[in-house]
Amino acid sequence: LPRFRLAHFVATSKAASHAPGPSSSNNPRSPIPLNPSDYCPYSATGNYTGGVVYAHYGRPEDFNWLRSVGVSAAGHLVVMRVGGGVSFAEKVWLAERNGGGGALIYPDPADLPQDPRRLGLNAHTAVSEHVHLGSGDPFTPGFPSFNLSRFPPIPSSGLPLIPALPITATVAAKLLSQLTGPPCPPSWRGRLPYVRCVLGPDFGSGRRVRLSVQNLMTPVLLNNIFSSLEGRAEPDQYVILGAQRDSLGPGAVKSGVGTAVLLELARTFSAMVKNGFSPRRSLLFVSWDAGDFGNVGATEWLEVFPRMPFYLLLT
Repeated sequence: LPRFRLAHFVATSKAASHAPGPSSSNNPRSPIPLNPSDYCPYSATGNYTGGVVYAHYGRPEDFNWLRSVGVSAAGHLVVMRVGGGVSFAEKVWLAERNGGGGALIYPDPADLPQDPRRLGLNAHTAVSEHVHLGSGDPFTPGFPSFNLSRFPPIPSSGLPLIPALPITATVAAKLLSQLTGPPCPPSWRGRLPYVRCVLGPDFGSGRRVRLSVQNLMTPVLLNNIFSSLEGRAEPDQYVILGAQRDSLGPGAVKSGVGTAVLLELARTFSAMVKNGFSPRRSLLFVSWDAGDFGNVGATEWLEVFPRMPFYLLLT
């Protein structure tokens, strides 16, 4: 399996956020404090000022319901909750498609318990996720990113055109508690303290919110880790078992569980080989890098070797 050791990937996909956060247009010197380490990879950069519309989970049916009651997201910042079976990328894409000027995504205590007496998420913690509507390096769509001299960077059509930012439940409560407008349906009500659920887009004080996102795109070297057992009868046919190794933001359940299963499978098969077992096809155990940035490590490698007979993702 020597040829698998020759692939080195450089992804132009890591970002850093330096966002001063939403602030009142009447008093630009009093921004709501945000954690600079909370960001959405691949978000558009820039500033946007407008009202705020609460769009529940940001699903298609949520935006349809807003239109049915005469509330438009056009020209406003859209606040959405984490979850609802919709990824951050889909939420931002739908907000953009409905005319939103920016997206703010927060974890509601109704969806993610935030007990300060326990370890884990709390009201001052944001949940980050990439917002590229696709997988792999968004600047090399459809071809591998390790040879940019042959394939110049081409932005993916799945990259958002509006700024997006994850915010904490505390920040969301400060914004939503000041909104005025039609009331939310009962199923849209979360558990934010002191929030009377309304849709917006105006504030009782007449203020507006200014969102500033200044992500920095930098090239980052990815490291996929391979281990193999050569097959007995069909060594050029591969069964790939892979798990992502990285985690973006608080918690590491997805990467931790998958990596633990991957290591245990490798240990088990290694013990079986020592006892005389020989697989018919070659087994490839892979620890993928940059999984939380859109499965970049796995996608870029599979774009080099697209004809793999079987792949099992461990999560």
